[in-house]
Amino acid sequence: MTLIDYIVLVLLALFTFDGMRKGFVRSFIPILSFTICSIIAIFSFDLSNNIIKAFLIVTIGSLVLTVIASVTLIIARQKLSPEEQAFIFWGSRALGGWASLFWKGIILTLGMVLITLLPNTLFGENLKESIRNSRTYFYTDALLITPTPVLMQAKESLNALNHPGWFEPIRESAEYQGFMKDPMIEAVLNDKTTLEQMNKKDVLGLMANPKIQQVLNDEKLMQKFTKLSEMVYTLKAH
Repeated sequence: MTLIDYIVLVLLALFTFDGMRKGFVRSFIPILSFTICSIIAIFSFDLSNNIIKAFLIVTIGSLVLTVIASVTLIIARQKLSPEEQAFIFWGSRALGGWASLFWKGIILTLGMVLITLLPNTLFGENLKESIRNSRTYFYTDALLITPTPVLMQAKESLNALNHPGWFEPIRESAEYQGFMKDPMIEAVLNDKTTLEQMNKKDVLGLMANPKIQQVLNDEKLMQKFTKLSEMVYTLKAH
């Protein structure tokens, strides 16, 4: 086990104790919100093949539903006496610990995988390499990322964006040429500000860039890019 693995174990223990303190209902709200939004995101991805849209549904949607449900619970608890509000059944504490461990553990491990896919300007290569060498990363990738189509597509797309050279073998393909000749892509490549952000790997600047946002919101373009990412990974696998 690596230092990263030991840090993860400590955090998982803290997550468990936090869930036991809150009880099952409060700990389960984020899981339920995430599940609902994940189902919606899967249907959205099947229809549009837009991984960015699916990702936003899961992240923003889960947050909004969690806030709404939590506020509703707080309002409902105001009708109880202080003693009733403070009491939490031991079974609820046990289930709350499990729910918190499960939910926050998934967020933690997925966050670790995401760090390895982002440019080195945001996270140093040493940190990314340490995460890749950990058992936590290995099991997360094998048991959670690979079996889940939406997560696997997101990993492939982000990894491909972080390694432009991977597209070299398919530059002459009709799919690649069609993608690059799209008016939106040409506008991006001809914009000085956008090119500077790309060269500096300014991820935050690119995400706020109107031209990039226009590309990300175009379902047909995102379908084409997802297909290009799949082609790249297929070639690398062979």
